[in-house]
Amino acid sequence: MCSSDLTFVMEAGVVRELVPHEDPKLPAAALLGDPERMCRELAPFAGPVSDPMLVAWRPAKRAVVRLRCADGRLVFAKFLDKKTYAKAETTFAGLAEAAAPLHFARPLALLPAWHGYVAAGAPGRSLRDTLAAGGAIPWDLLLRSIASLRAVPPVPDTPVHDFASARKAGSNMRSEEHTSELQSPCNLVCRLLLE
Repeated sequence: MCSSDLTFVMEAGVVRELVPHEDPKLPAAALLGDPERMCRELAPFAGPVSDPMLVAWRPAKRAVVRLRCADGRLVFAKFLDKKTYAKAETTFAGLAEAAAPLHFARPLALLPAWHGYVAAGAPGRSLRDTLAAGGAIPWDLLLRSIASLRAVPPVPDTPVHDFASARKAGSNMRSEEHTSELQSPCNLVCRLLLE
């Protein structure tokens, strides 16, 4: 498994690269450095799996691994920090279904020992892939999806993410020197929807 992003940490005055399998905040870090062990650990939840590929890593927060099932399907294992995993458990337990065209990626299994879950890929083409390929923004589909999301009742005991919180997140992103990624309001909206 590999990740193209480089992350550096300073320890005792020395700068070194932090790699996913050494991330001290991710309980599943040991799995990220041992693909065979990961496949063995996930088999009881997803069946025989192979070819783990790290597709995303946010240091100290999460790692997402794509795996191939014996029947060819792809599943994703998302490993979280302890605090985020507790929120995910609560959210999954109380999340209602969304109306089409929105699809929530429901977990096939929770992995409490690793603070993670396994989920099948959502059907259809992601907005991220559409935009990355230079495709036109499907505004009608996007607006219908947002309307569907708005109709989903909030999960009790979880934070509410409304327009004010989205505006605050956008402001925080700009203040954290992410301005190169926020070239237009469309990029901000798409980024907030995809995070």
